Amino acid sequence: MILPKVGEIMVAGYGNNKAEVLEFIESNGYELKQYFEPSGDTVKDMTAISLWLRKHKDVNVVIIYDMEDVGGEAAFYYWLYVFLCKGVDILSVSSDEDYDFAFKLRQMSRYRASILRKRVGDAVSISKRAKDKSVYAKYRLPYGYVWNRHGEIVIDKEQAHHVKYVYTKRKEGMALREVAKRMNEYGWRTENGGKFTRDKINSWIFHNKMFYYGYQRDIDGNFVKGSYEPIIPEGFLEDSKIVIDDPKLKGLE
Repeated sequence: MILPKVGEIMVAGYGNNKAEVLEFIESNGYELKQYFEPSGDTVKDMTAISLWLRKHKDVNVVIIYDMEDVGGEAAFYYWLYVFLCKGVDILSVSSDEDYDFAFKLRQMSRYRASILRKRVGDAVSISKRAKDKSVYAKYRLPYGYVWNRHGEIVIDKEQAHHVKYVYTKRKEGMALREVAKRMNEYGWRTENGGKFTRDKINSWIFHNKMFYYGYQRDIDGNFVKGSYEPIIPEGFLEDSKIVIDDPKLKGLE
């Protein structure tokens, strides 16, 4: 098992095997900050935990019982990648020590470093565009937005209609797979002319929630109010079973 660094460890727990996880936390002398009970929707749960971690910077490990708590091995490594980008590890209680896991953990750490480098590069590009709007780097914007010739972020009306439909149906409780099916039945297509799928909606649209609310990340990873028009009203999805609390939006004008 890959244990966290020795020292003061503040952790969060998640999963159905609460007793085993709490026993592990106690036996290792870690301090439990919060335990999250599963709602039945792993993606929603892990997203909520990921957002919760922004407020609780003292938490550096999320402890689960095994990989199945986050949907299996593939999902485990995906969420490990997401959390490592925040400087947080996922620790599986039932995992035996194996070098394959350690190797993948090191890979994820390198990925995190590359992401941080890209964020710095994006921040530099944004700064250059502010000084000279005729010269700007056309890095990819979330689905629903495009660059105009002045280097400004503007709404693509057709794509924005798709985005609004996705968020409305998701708020109603419809699964993303069913949302994609209906969009294809309506004859709607992606910007490249392809059909919508659950994975495309999840990565292109659903994971860009904060951008659609009108907030961009600065060089430190904090959300700041953007100068473009939001597609989705702020807080549109925050009435789900697990409340997604994003403290970095509070007080921003």
